[in-house]
Amino acid sequence: MKSNQYLATLKTYAAIAKKWDSLHPTNEHHDDSFQYFSELLPSGRVLEVGCGSGNDSQTLVAHGYNYTGTDAVKEFVDIAKAKYPDRKFLQCAVQDVADMFSQSSFDGFWCSAVLLHIPRSEILETLKNLKKVTAPKSAGMISIQKGSGEKYEEGNKKTDGLPRLFVYYTQREFEELLDKAGFKTVHFIEKERADRPNWMHFVVKAK
Repeated sequence: MKSNQYLATLKTYAAIAKKWDSLHPTNEHHDDSFQYFSELLPSGRVLEVGCGSGNDSQTLVAHGYNYTGTDAVKEFVDIAKAKYPDRKFLQCAVQDVADMFSQSSFDGFWCSAVLLHIPRSEILETLKNLKKVTAPKSAGMISIQKGSGEKYEEGNKKTDGLPRLFVYYTQREFEELLDKAGFKTVHFIEKERADRPNWMHFVVKAK
């Protein structure tokens, strides 16, 4: 069962989906993260979890991947379908991917700024579900924020004052979870920010 704070976070994104898309009009992946990911997985079937309005699909499709995008928020999926009608988008929470897709359906996954909203009590099982739907030796990219604790944070101008759940990790803490789920970190990148927690990018490979 998903937590009330997580479900409230989904409601926040549903309410601001159009505004969020206007504030993030282009794909925001970091080139170095994608470079490492594409070196691990030159081609194949890629699942994006938490695709939002679909902007990261631009880079993934341009590279030649067989792309499927998913998001828990219907409003985001609808925007993505309208913007990129030639691509496959489905409504599915990251915790539920193993229920929607069969084992080893994908060769890799892309998970940008998604797991930072998953409660700690659900994160290990969520990572294990990603492992289930990806093939042996698959590649993945995960970005989360550095810190400690689990906080239900008040909204800001971007979210029209609506709250969101944020879950923070240290590099070591998250790599231990990845290891338990069956992944190993191949490349780690930390992006410093002056006014918010640093971004941590984990480019991983299934063990």
